[in-house]
Amino acid sequence: MRDWNEAWRHAPSPARLVPSDFLVERVGGWRPGRALDVAAGAGRHSLYLASLGWSVTAVDRSTAAMAWLAAEARGRGCDLTTRVLDLERAPLPAGRFDLVVVCRYLQRSLFAALEERVGGALWYETFVSHPTMSPRFLLRPGELWTAFPSLRVEYCSEEGGLGRLLAWRDR
Repeated sequence: MRDWNEAWRHAPSPARLVPSDFLVERVGGWRPGRALDVAAGAGRHSLYLASLGWSVTAVDRSTAAMAWLAAEARGRGCDLTTRVLDLERAPLPAGRFDLVVVCRYLQRSLFAALEERVGGALWYETFVSHPTMSPRFLLRPGELWTAFPSLRVEYCSEEGGLGRLLAWRDR
């Protein structure tokens, strides 16, 4: 297993803090609310959303990444809460969020819990192919279309090695 504290021991390069174009294009103009960033790492999406006025909860198993992100958010004056959470052993934060963000993380056993946390939209982006990753961590073809059955899919694609989904909870 990878040591995520070692991976995040040093401050991330600015390039690692650039949010996904897919997130910026799809979410950038929305009215801010509560967001949950799952497996946030250094928080590139958390910081982006918080800079737009979102109240963000970022969760990750790396204490180093969450400590760095908390300090960075304080320095920027962002409304951002960090939680060290091993998603394989502990539940997601309770409640519903206006936006749930998952990027480059796949844990199928979390699908139902993620779906329950969506009060508005789910934005998901992860690998369908990657030369060095175990198939266990890659989406199966068409998997995102059916992974969250109570949500209405607005956009789903599998291109360039990435699976991308934007889905909504109908109110």
